[in-house]
Amino acid sequence: MRFTGRLPLFEPVWDTLAPREQARILHLLIQRVDYDGVNGNVSITFHPTGIKTLAEGLNEEAIG
Repeated sequence: MRFTGRLPLFEPVWDTLAPREQARILHLLIQRVDYDGVNGNVSITFHPTGIKTLAEGLNEEAIG
């Protein structure tokens, strides 16, 4: 899944978050990052339930 076209839409929100909150979100979403130095490729593996976990956390904060 590619997010490239969507990232500019999230940038204004991202810029308002504290570094600690940015790190928490990345930790929820990203499972693994691999770098192939020979070919110069980066592969990102996302947590299968990362978006769902993030959304549930946001809902809890809004309610709580």
